[in-house]
Amino acid sequence: MGVLLFVIIGIVDTIDATHQGNARMSTQISADLFLLVMIVILLRLILSSAIASSNGVKVRNPLHMRSFAWDEIQEFTLYEPRSGPMYGRVELKSGEHFHIFAIMSGVMPYWEKKVRGQISELNDLLQRHQGMLASSQRAGENPPRASQRIGDEGLGTAT
Repeated sequence: MGVLLFVIIGIVDTIDATHQGNARMSTQISADLFLLVMIVILLRLILSSAIASSNGVKVRNPLHMRSFAWDEIQEFTLYEPRSGPMYGRVELKSGEHFHIFAIMSGVMPYWEKKVRGQISELNDLLQRHQGMLASSQRAGENPPRASQRIGDEGLGTAT
């Protein structure tokens, strides 16, 4: 809602600037568009997430979103570049990897401990799911369908 209000104020200001000449108007439009793009990117960064479900993990990054089934994932790691913050990665069995910007450390030791805990938690979920899949295959059962919640098979499908 705040972004919409910001855009409306910018448009009204731009229309008002037409009385002062085209140069000021084009500069104002450029500045408004730049700020709008920056706000959208900032919101996308703030809304970045990694969501685990019975089907797998959905990773929402600033520019794109992707879902991974549990059986596609090799492991979750913490990537440590030479400079800059550490961030989470999904390592796929195909050899590809995908960044998780929602899991990123800052400069404080607390943040590093927090992101290491988040990666550990995701790896625990992955191991739990792989164990359930292996035991159901040994028993000759079908693995849980994507529409069912693991552990709630008798309660019906998830909505």
